[in-house]
Amino acid sequence: MYQLLFNRYLVIADHYDGLGLFPAVFNKEEWVMKTPEGKRWRKMLDEGKNSEFALDLIFNFSQGNFFFKTNDPTIMKPVWETIVVVAEKYNEP
Repeated sequence: MYQLLFNRYLVIADHYDGLGLFPAVFNKEEWVMKTPEGKRWRKMLDEGKNSEFALDLIFNFSQGNFFFKTNDPTIMKPVWETIVVVAEKYNEP
């Protein structure tokens, strides 16, 4: 007889490349909003075209058409710092 064990945890993940890009567009962060792509994506969101926004971002990423280096430390460091703060806040081993 098999015994099933269920753990109670939730994993929230973002891709390493382009980490933080979705929140940057949602939050209208300056570095992304000063680009044509950021403005276009934000317009899509404002018009309620959330799926179109996500697909456009994913397509451009997969084709290597991003306007920035996806592993730029100046973009990724603040994102990782935020992730660590939130993880530590809710970490209850």
